[in-house]
Amino acid sequence: MFKETEISRLIIHKIGNTATEEGNTLSEKEIDLVEEQKPLFLDLFLKNIKGADFYSFTGSRESNLVYDAVASLTESRDVFEDVSQSLAEEYLSVVANNPKVPHSEFYVAKFTDILFGSDYVNAFGIFVTETTEPYLQIKENGDSVEAKRQDGVSIKKLAKGCLILDIKEDEGFKILYVDKTKQTGVWQGEYLKIGQAETEYATTKTFIHSFVSVIEDLADAETINRKDLSLVKQDVEAFLMQEDEFEYEEFEQVIFKGEELAEVVKDDLKKTYEMQKEEMPLKFDISEPCVKACKPLFKSVIKLDKNFVVEVKGDTTEMEVGFDEHTGRHFYKLYFNEAN
Repeated sequence: MFKETEISRLIIHKIGNTATEEGNTLSEKEIDLVEEQKPLFLDLFLKNIKGADFYSFTGSRESNLVYDAVASLTESRDVFEDVSQSLAEEYLSVVANNPKVPHSEFYVAKFTDILFGSDYVNAFGIFVTETTEPYLQIKENGDSVEAKRQDGVSIKKLAKGCLILDIKEDEGFKILYVDKTKQTGVWQGEYLKIGQAETEYATTKTFIHSFVSVIEDLADAETINRKDLSLVKQDVEAFLMQEDEFEYEEFEQVIFKGEELAEVVKDDLKKTYEMQKEEMPLKFDISEPCVKACKPLFKSVIKLDKNFVVEVKGDTTEMEVGFDEHTGRHFYKLYFNEAN
């Protein structure tokens, strides 16, 4: 998706925090990008953006400042600095009195040549970093070598980001976003005001999460035992990987084979699905990338090398799986409130 991507424009603002009496600096002009900087900024901004699960702005342009601002950027190249300041000021208004949001660097960028399907498109990005790290600058001075401490932003420490593809403006654009801070609702809900776009990936994801939640609840209530639960999960994963199109009647026959449990699952599944979206479809195209991404949800016990065994129960949205390109290793991330 980003193999040919270039960064063509960039402006950086400093955002303080009213609660801690930190000041702000809104830049008047964009960065004069030099060639050796571009790969570093591309790495910082795009490494954590995954191209599958799309979102879009909710509401109208009039009711969503970020939506309106981005639309303005697509309409005129002459408003880049002014619009970026408006975006920074809106972010400041959202986080100003939240002591959990530290002093930040706020970036607005324009990208070219992003591969979307078979086409190359432009995009705008909004990004935030929240931490600086010390490093040692080593340089030669005559016949000696000197070391000096500096503080800077790590290209591995993006806190929040979103990439708005310049397509389907009337439908709220196509947006990819990331939030490493897990400050629920602040970035996605209060600032960007985005919701999951209606794609086959989104429908497949909602169905899988809803189904796993329902059968986990049934296992907790001892309506089905844990052994049967594991078998059902395996059958569902196999079904979704083998089929291109989902039809509920066929799914029900393959998974439950006419058992009475089928009606219980269907009723609960419909309620759970429709708590997140509108009416649950009985027929939809299956997204293979989504099924692969949700693979951990189909396992009740996950064995990781010879070091860890993870038992999966309950809310599977509190677990993430990923790949660290710097170490070349896979990882699981678990979110919890307390440990027993």
